[in-house]
Amino acid sequence: MNTENSGSALINSLEELASSLPEPVKRIFMEEIQSMKEIFIEARPPRIMVLGRRGAGKSSLINALLNKKVAEVGSVVSETGKASWHTIGEGDQQIEIIDTRGIGDNSRPESASFDDAVEEIENSIRRKAPDILIFACKSKEVDAHLDKDIQAIQDIRNFVYNKNGYKLPILCVVTQVDELDPKRAQLWDNNTRKVENIKTACGVIKSSFSKLDVPIITVMPVCAYAEYDDSGIVVEEYDERWNIDSLKEEIINNIPKCSQLFQARADQRIDTKKNYSRKLIKTTASTCSAIAATPIPLADIFPITALQIAMVSGIARISGRDFTKENALDFLGAMGVNVGVGFALREAARAAAKFIPGFGNVASGTVAFIGTQAIGEAAILYFIEGASKEEAKQKYEKERSKAEK
Repeated sequence: MNTENSGSALINSLEELASSLPEPVKRIFMEEIQSMKEIFIEARPPRIMVLGRRGAGKSSLINALLNKKVAEVGSVVSETGKASWHTIGEGDQQIEIIDTRGIGDNSRPESASFDDAVEEIENSIRRKAPDILIFACKSKEVDAHLDKDIQAIQDIRNFVYNKNGYKLPILCVVTQVDELDPKRAQLWDNNTRKVENIKTACGVIKSSFSKLDVPIITVMPVCAYAEYDDSGIVVEEYDERWNIDSLKEEIINNIPKCSQLFQARADQRIDTKKNYSRKLIKTTASTCSAIAATPIPLADIFPITALQIAMVSGIARISGRDFTKENALDFLGAMGVNVGVGFALREAARAAAKFIPGFGNVASGTVAFIGTQAIGEAAILYFIEGASKEEAKQKYEKERSKAEK
């Protein structure tokens, strides 16, 4: 089955349903459908630019983000010469990384087109601009040439804005924080002196960007060190990565919706997929709640059910399966949920409303939220964690029971 075509068919059916809905249900419904469309149908690999001076740990950072060895650590970036985009991974687990020589590097490799590294970078992003720029700075060198680096970043940001019309988000990363004193202290030990030194290093970068009036998302300290086996998989015994998961969350939160799915799937960690799925669940549940709370008799039955089907299809896609209505209906059937789920949730709320005058619409919204969330959590357990349908059904019934309390 063609995933793109089947996914488009699902979105098209939702849009057809929307055309028959009254306002304001139609408006609320279409906002959620547009979001799903951007995430699952218009999806493309995220484009990430990692900049920093030679020795800043750019290759280690890329490997840590992808949870796999894809870049040679210790390679001299300046030898790369001509900056170019590289696609890493397969299918919708791809990510695009731009390979550049270090900023501030005055040497010119034979393959380079320009003497200046920034000019080389700007030339490479004329046709394809990055979604986010990650500036990597070594923890023990945060005060070295920082003003020049920030000016180079600002030049690149201005170039992207003038060429593409959007403001490139900048995420600053302080690398190799494990080397800060006391070096013997492990990062997860929360040693007071080490924590203060990390805060100081981050503060220097934050202050410098602020002084030059260059906006940034945040400054994040990380350790990207890990050893990999011959197949490129992390050797658990020698995995010293720290704060990388938080960095991934920041990246996902600050790239276009059309790139978020690829970023989540490029990371093989289950927790990343679960976190991204829960964002989808939260927005879908909130939308279902808003529709259920709208005082339009029976108008919420079909859009709520349709959104729940799309949500389950989306979680299946995040896990690696096709984004299809069939996958969702098969799962919902196993949960004992049929296409009348929206009706059932609404009726449960109406039963409660009989005992609490004036509470009907609020109750409907609450029950719809909890019911949708229960379906989503069960879908995570089944599609992403690999539990059986019976285990997922137990999860669904346990979560749904909260609506009855």
